Amino acid sequence: MEEIGFFLRLIKKYRYTITIIPVITVIITYFLVRNLPDSYISRAQLSTGIVDETQGSNFLENDGQKAIQASQQFSNLIEIMKMKKILDQVSYRLIIHDLTSNQPFRAKSDKIKKMSPASLKHALTVFEQKYKRNEGLNLWDENENVLYDILMSMKYDSESLSDKMRIFRQGDSDFINIEFDSEMPELSAFVANTLAEEFINYYTYLVKSNQRNENTFLNRLVQEKKQAMDVKIDSLRNYKIRNRVL
Repeated sequence: MEEIGFFLRLIKKYRYTITIIPVITVIITYFLVRNLPDSYISRAQLSTGIVDETQGSNFLENDGQKAIQASQQFSNLIEIMKMKKILDQVSYRLIIHDLTSNQPFRAKSDKIKKMSPASLKHALTVFEQKYKRNEGLNLWDENENVLYDILMSMKYDSESLSDKMRIFRQGDSDFINIEFDSEMPELSAFVANTLAEEFINYYTYLVKSNQRNENTFLNRLVQEKKQAMDVKIDSLRNYKIRNRVL
């Protein structure tokens, strides 16, 4: 009880100091951060299945080899996500959204405002075609260079997106995280989720394409082996006929 009484007397003695210091701290903090731009980070997460594959791989491989193999596979996937080809698809989705939606993520840039309705409609058509064909912009072409300027004016070009994006493996887990930082939570979520979606589409196409190429190669190899075998069988049959074996 004596200690409690001493503590209460101490608080009473310094009550003004205890009250004023937090208030001053809050006021100073407010003035320091009031002019800072809003920043919202959204995260998308992908499960790769790589860890499960390495755990079920050849038991003769040691844990160090498996860890190196998994690390290389994760690095390859992350580099694929950073490819300009995939970032361009995200850029197209962003600009198409802002040019067609009643609630765009960002206000129209000065460059877009200066464009005529016909020019803007043509630009939208080309963006949609580029997205469907999974094509990049040819900066040597004057018309397509204008489209790239539109993306840059909205900060939707691949370089601007890369500056605000982080892609990394979550520790030693099976997950890859995609983080995007912007001034609007909806925009951050859209970019992170769209990049994950475009990566899945591209990687699925890549795997299927490799499988088709592998099947084509194996089929051609089988046909070549069969033809070689047929030649040898014919040669053997002719030999037997010539030597009256048959």
